[in-house]
Amino acid sequence: VTASHNPREYNGIKFVHSDGTEFTREMDEESEMVYKSKKFPRARWDKVGRVEEADYLRMYLDGMIDKVDADAIATRQFKVVIDCGNGAASLVTPQLLKELRCDVVSLNCHHDGRFPARNSEPVEENVGMLKEVVKIADAHLGIAHDGDADRATFVDEKGDFVSEDVMLALMAKKYVEDNGGGVVVTPVSSSRCVEDVVKEAGGEVVYTAVGSPVVVKVMKELNAVFGGEGNGGLIFPEHLLARDGVMSAAKVLELMALENKPLSELTKEIPRYHMLKTKVECREKKKLLSGLRQEFSEANFIDGARIDFEDGWLLIRPSGTEPIARIFAEAKSREKAEELLEFGIKTVKRILG
Repeated sequence: VTASHNPREYNGIKFVHSDGTEFTREMDEESEMVYKSKKFPRARWDKVGRVEEADYLRMYLDGMIDKVDADAIATRQFKVVIDCGNGAASLVTPQLLKELRCDVVSLNCHHDGRFPARNSEPVEENVGMLKEVVKIADAHLGIAHDGDADRATFVDEKGDFVSEDVMLALMAKKYVEDNGGGVVVTPVSSSRCVEDVVKEAGGEVVYTAVGSPVVVKVMKELNAVFGGEGNGGLIFPEHLLARDGVMSAAKVLELMALENKPLSELTKEIPRYHMLKTKVECREKKKLLSGLRQEFSEANFIDGARIDFEDGWLLIRPSGTEPIARIFAEAKSREKAEELLEFGIKTVKRILG
């Protein structure tokens, strides 16, 4: 279950298959239709199911520890500040870090569905306390989770927030290098830095529509070595075909241990881009997409229109739930990104008249 900082704002339930993969958007919509129709059989209390007792938390912890070099992490005796945002990770990540012999400093690691300490989105503007504590505690790493712990964001040893796209690129690079190549799957909204490092390491990037269930579907089809989104949602196929922020924490520590480098040094290897985002009113989505196809026939139309240029790219993506179009622009310089963003805004308005 996920919720916002203000529990009256929104709440949600996530459905998961028996293989650990999330329901697709279409399956979620079908579930909602079934529920709203009220046309379904009701089970008697004694026919609902059965109760099984098992230490699932222990199984989950052991599963992650078995899939990292726990000895390498333990040898380094990392000092880690963990901000669970009062969410689901509060039960797991501090315990995992302790079992990996880390010196743990915990923030907001008690359960509270009201999320009183901070907004549960682990973006930079919400983790100011984490950044400060990393510096004060002289820690090696800071980690922040969202409410349901399927994502993780990171603060390096200097107290600097590391872009989610940079972390995606860093882990993708590692997996391609370890596998001697392979496919990395990510949405069209991800930074070009991912493609840069994957290609340099001998791999290939395959783009999908936005949404982790879509990424997972393509990962399964292509037997991808790695996948993820540029929002802190990393997918480690040997562990689980779904985003897992707790496993992300363990894998980043493993990378730091094996490379014997702090996170700030590791991220220096990733090319830097400037990404800007905005949204404009759009009540005629079919008209917009039709116009974009006419003007940019070579663009990637898997989810909106991603238009790649030599020095950057532009994504114009009509929202599936709101009367808006989202515009993403990325380039090596902020000035060029601003230029592309303005071009995107003018293009949308011109097509819509």
